[in-house]
Amino acid sequence: MIGGSDFPGERLMACLDPRLREERARRRKSLHQAAEEALEAIVASVRSGRLKGREAIDRRVGRDASRRKVGNHFEIDVTDDGVSWSRQQGLTGDEMRRDRCIGSRSCRPLPPISCCRASRARNRIGVARSA
Repeated sequence: MIGGSDFPGERLMACLDPRLREERARRRKSLHQAAEEALEAIVASVRSGRLKGREAIDRRVGRDASRRKVGNHFEIDVTDDGVSWSRQQGLTGDEMRRDRCIGSRSCRPLPPISCCRASRARNRIGVARSA
């Protein structure tokens, strides 16, 4: 547990949760694949002539990238007559390193509880909220 003068009377906890890390990695991979498929569909539309002009291509790329919230993971170059893209590998690695840790605050008075018990309780609340 971590204490801090900014949070008097509260416990700050940082825990490692391998299940959450696996779930986030699976979801990220799924979103990347969906975004790549959408970008390939845009490239095919441009090549076939159904999608023309830089503004129209920009709108379509922006819509599809923001829908999946992974647009910052791709380097996208739009021109008047085409679009090209590549995935930025560094950002994914940074996110994966952050996925290992969970931070939470608790106002519960002593006796202290372990990080693992607090993490399990927090996960149960998250499952109940999503149901």
